[in-house]
Amino acid sequence: MGAIAGISLLVGGIGIMNIMLVRTKTRRESMQRWTRFSLKSTSPRAGTIS
Repeated sequence: MGAIAGISLLVGGIGIMNIMLVRTKTRRESMQRWTRFSLKSTSPRAGTIS
């Protein structure tokens, strides 16, 4: 019975780890897209203002 519980905890931990990896990967990609967008949108304005 203890072996089944150990296997269940291991499988559950792997599932949670995969979910966390996917979330951090998508968050990182969205942050990179946002910084690229903000840099592209502000650089022409900075040249015209100064």
